[in-house]
Amino acid sequence: MEEEPQIQHVFVYGTLKKDYFEPQYEIDIRDIIRFEGEGTIKGSMYTTGSYPFVILGGEEQVKGFLYFCFDIKKVLDKYDAVEGLGNLFQREVVDVQMEDGSIVKSYIYTALEGLKERYMNPNNRIQSGEWND
Repeated sequence: MEEEPQIQHVFVYGTLKKDYFEPQYEIDIRDIIRFEGEGTIKGSMYTTGSYPFVILGGEEQVKGFLYFCFDIKKVLDKYDAVEGLGNLFQREVVDVQMEDGSIVKSYIYTALEGLKERYMNPNNRIQSGEWND
């Protein structure tokens, strides 16, 4: 039986994007991540007023950044803490379409039910699929 390759990428669309990610959080992972480029996923984006969240599926696109992780466990441990894994967000696997048309399997943080129930409404929808706040 052939073993599936380990996922080594993280797709970010909000506060983890470069130029948004707080330097104090990045300091201990800076040397083990590499910006790979911009991409899109199938999903819709909403805002809480302070930060965005994504619901996977549908035909809309969410824009974000793809990072390659040299030490995926260390990066995920850091991002899990920052994103409130299990409290606000869950980690899922998604196909990211890169600008060159290639598809890359990646981890992404998506909203848990409580976040969706509270903020998923038309007034909080980010139609462009890109968070620039």
